[in-house]
Amino acid sequence: MKRRREALPNLIVIGAARCGTTSLHNYLSQHPEIWMSANKELRFFVDRPSLDGKRPLRSEVDRATIGGMVGRWSRGPEWYRSQFDASFPVRGESSPQYSVPWFPEVAERMARVVPDAKLIYLVRDPVERAISNYRGSVAAGFEPRAANEALSAAGGRYAAPSRYAECLEPFLARFPVDRILILETEELGGPATMARVFGFLGVDESFRSPWFERRWNPASLQRGVGWRALHLLRRTPAWEPIVSRTPARARWIVERLTHSLGAPEPGPELSPEARASLQDDLRDDAARFRELTGRAFSSWQV
Repeated sequence: MKRRREALPNLIVIGAARCGTTSLHNYLSQHPEIWMSANKELRFFVDRPSLDGKRPLRSEVDRATIGGMVGRWSRGPEWYRSQFDASFPVRGESSPQYSVPWFPEVAERMARVVPDAKLIYLVRDPVERAISNYRGSVAAGFEPRAANEALSAAGGRYAAPSRYAECLEPFLARFPVDRILILETEELGGPATMARVFGFLGVDESFRSPWFERRWNPASLQRGVGWRALHLLRRTPAWEPIVSRTPARARWIVERLTHSLGAPEPGPELSPEARASLQDDLRDDAARFRELTGRAFSSWQV
């Protein structure tokens, strides 16, 4: 069997978590000119998180869950290169950990290793993103706190990835603005949006796939023993060889079977005080993000 030629990526989906990065990764993988890594979250540019930065983690829960986000920087560029096929004009991966405050080294490392890469940053209502993040942690068994306590803490782990301006600014300082595409979660899958994405990447804009109608890993369906077992498996070294040998269509079947497929569960109920606290925590950053992007994001709660 002929060994494929390897190359570094020229596309990186940098986040944000709980904004549809899994769906986008799989949409992109359908395009005949795009190679997306078999293991979606390579986490190459991160090590262990910085727990002593300007926003210290507030609880042992934070330290346990975020502390588990171990990256692969120590494996070196040759390992990273081995994840991609050089015969494809666009090669990419998707690691939401790249756009959180606990990994301040990511943008500089990325600019050094893949200086010509194009970046895609997915965002959604910052309040709803934080709630979805909390719901996923509860479903995975990592979060024992009630929603009001976990989501109203200023500087807490769920609000931090929703500070989009703070997360994006290190990349804007190192990459030209025309190589960073901002998308809203609600836009995903639509023909106009996918044509915009493909145009940004310089591939055939007319490509369409029935996969664009699928939603991967929806937080509202993350419950049940099957999903929790799959989530835990993804955090182990065993996941890499499994996913690298599993066709994408088979992964979709596993994804569906391990989620609860009934009616979506409602999100956690926040007291008016807790919601107001979360909104206050995110309001200034949202205003700054609007300035940086020149977009209104008029449906957001902040």
